[in-house]
Amino acid sequence: FPPGTKNFQEAQGQLNQAAAGLNQSANELVQASRGTPQDLAKASGKYSHDFNEFLQAGVEMAGQSQ
Repeated sequence: FPPGTKNFQEAQGQLNQAAAGLNQSANELVQASRGTPQDLAKASGKYSHDFNEFLQAGVEMAGQSQ
């Protein structure tokens, strides 16, 4: 993993925030699955974006251990 660019507290806060956002997006995705295809497409896009943010925050956190 590349070395982290933030201090530990910042990286941890970013990871917690990203996890909360991903959890919210997952809930919205489940709700959208009961709606229209357009609702599902929108929720899927948001989930994909939030998942990417979560992965980036995880890489940042992993970089803290080096």
